[in-house]
Amino acid sequence: MEWQGINLNGYNQHQWVKMSIRNLIIIIAIFIALSIITIFIILQHQDIQYKNRLLNNEITEIENKITQTQNNIEKLKQNAITNNQSIKKEHIYFLNQYLNNFKEKGTLEIIQIYIDNHTKIKIIGKVKNQEQFMLIEQQLKQENTNYQITHLYTREDNLLSFQIIIDLQG
Repeated sequence: MEWQGINLNGYNQHQWVKMSIRNLIIIIAIFIALSIITIFIILQHQDIQYKNRLLNNEITEIENKITQTQNNIEKLKQNAITNNQSIKKEHIYFLNQYLNNFKEKGTLEIIQIYIDNHTKIKIIGKVKNQEQFMLIEQQLKQENTNYQITHLYTREDNLLSFQIIIDLQG
């Protein structure tokens, strides 16, 4: 229906309502999408902050350990400077003679001479049986030394492993 060139049937009004509803739906969809993206970004930000706090705590712990280690190194340096103990020639001669007279077959894995209040020798090795170890012990008794057997056990390969600390007082 048209009156003096004006369309009175409401077509333009329906078109305007359709466009408005469509635009409203688009705006709501964009708002929902932006809300989801914002929530995702916030959650990611919180996760990154949590990981950052953990890493900062680890860094602080590592820095504390480094500081402790540096302090321990300084203390050891001071102890090394103030502690002028040295191994006497007689002790080195004794070790040399003992090893030259070592008659037992077996394996000496570690021989260490060190100072712990006084000079000590640590011998770690393994022999085939108990009798061979008894010969090692007899040799120590013949040398008239103070010694201590700190480890003695049978290994999986049927060898007898031992650790002896010889105390060289004086």
